[in-house]
Amino acid sequence: MGGFEVVADRRPEAGNPRVQRTRARVLAVARDLLPEVGPTGLTYTLLSERADVTRQTLYRHWSTRSALLFDLILEGPDVGYPKPGTDLRTVATA
Repeated sequence: MGGFEVVADRRPEAGNPRVQRTRARVLAVARDLLPEVGPTGLTYTLLSERADVTRQTLYRHWSTRSALLFDLILEGPDVGYPKPGTDLRTVATA
């Protein structure tokens, strides 16, 4: 075939602990940067520098910045939500 080899699309394996750590670190850094720079200022260049990952790593996890922002929304803020329980008053005040 003309000397070209088709390379499979490399997506991170969700169950891999290293992938989970990288993803968690990037989302934590993005969450910290967002109030400072806003959604338009949260570039992959800035994020890769602050999270100490390559831009390629970011694109492997999130092909677009909107996908990254979407995951930030889905994960919600890192505020330490209380554990669910049967006593609503205790859970609500926690």
